[in-house]
Parts: sequence; C-alpha cells; structure tokens
Amino acid sequence: MQMKSILDCDKEIEYLYQEASRIADEYMAWVKTLPPWSCRLWIRVRRVRGTLQIEWVVPRWVGKEENRKRFNTYLPKGKSDRYPSRRLCANVDDPYRDAVMEYERRLSEIRKATRLFGEARRAWGKYEAQLSRMGLSQAATELHNTL
Repeated sequence: MQMKSILDCDKEIEYLYQEASRIADEYMAWVKTLPPWSCRLWIRVRRVRGTLQIEWVVPRWVGKEENRKRFNTYLPKGKSDRYPSRRLCANVDDPYRDAVMEYERRLSEIRKATRLFGEARRAWGKYEAQLSRMGLSQAATELHNTL
C-alpha cells in the first residue's frame, strides 16, 4: 500500500466530495420518482473551510405558488457520524424508510472518512510544530518531499 502525503488534503476532500455528491444526486433522482410528500428529505453536500459537510434537510415552502420561497430545516446529527433513524424516518413514509437508511449508511461512511482525515491532518500539524520547536523543521520538509 502506497502512503499518501498529508499535503494531498485538497485531493482527498475533493474525492470524498465527488463521491458524496454522486450519492446525493442518486438519492434525489430516486426521491423524484416517489409520490409527492412521501419522502420530505433532501441531502446537502458542501465543502466548508477545507472539510466536507453532508447534511439532511427538510425543505419547507412558504407563500403562494407564484411567489413561494423555500426554507430549509437542517436535521440535527447524532453524536456519531450518523443521523438518528427516528429523525430521518419521521420525514419518510413507511415503504421508503429502509432505502433512506441505506443512503444514510453510505453517507455516514463518507462522514467518518472525512472526520478521520481531519484528525490525521491536525495530528500532522502538531507533529510539524513539535519538529519546529526541536529545530528540526528542515527534516519535516524533507519528509514531505519523500511522501
């Protein structure tokens, strides 16, 4: 297995972003095939400050047909990388709940990878700071070039 450089942060986040976007697009295409109001959940995927956010959204429409506006309510995530099933299932009719939970399982894997990557990046920064305090910052630069 080839070791990747921690300097490839943008490439890793971009890869995870593309995968999450693909899953979200697949999900939204599926939702459009369902009867109206049977699944009131959307997925939002975005990059924020060098990381990735994958959120479940409940859209709410306000106003008359010609001037209506959409307001989003973001569901609160649980303590782990997953959303609680009862929060998701509250916005989905029974026949579609298993499918929504499968999409959530796939997205939670990407959230976990993103979280682990961020932890590794922060640990690498602490490592470089320690080398700098020890006067070995040149060694860190050489190590970057070999990874």
